[in-house]
Amino acid sequence: NDDAGGSNAGAAYLYRRNLFSGWIQSQKFVAPDAAAGDQFGRSVAISKIYLAIGAPYADDDGFSSGSVYIYKYYSGSYVFHQELKAWDAAAYDNFGISLAMTNDRLIVGASGDDDLGSSSGSVYAFELNSAGFWQKWDKYTASDGAASDLFGWSVDIDGDNLVIGAFADDH
Repeated sequence: NDDAGGSNAGAAYLYRRNLFSGWIQSQKFVAPDAAAGDQFGRSVAISKIYLAIGAPYADDDGFSSGSVYIYKYYSGSYVFHQELKAWDAAAYDNFGISLAMTNDRLIVGASGDDDLGSSSGSVYAFELNSAGFWQKWDKYTASDGAASDLFGWSVDIDGDNLVIGAFADDH
């Protein structure tokens, strides 16, 4: 982890492909409110002009509640645009542990969320509004969710299909 904001604060790096030189680092990102232990960069997603970077151990709404930072492409580089948090954030939720993005949907895993028992996990969906900001859309839990499932540990989206990993489920 990068320590620019303190031990394990984290960072993310953007590389661009050059036809002649291969992949070249073009930007480095640190959270605008970087703090020790946040693990900014633990998850990343990119789609068109938006870049999302997870910091699942950020403490803004309780210890390890988590945050996601959105960067938007302007005039040749990505600049900080918006910070997202769970609308029902609580300590140990780890919001931002996983991310997936399409042109107008952002999916955020919160494997430590406790809606169906301790660390049962949940997934939050955000929608891009007409003003270019990500807004609350929906929240998902497993139909058979139970404590320690870690639902939301991994996520991916493709068109109308959303897949959510819960590697600790006992089925």
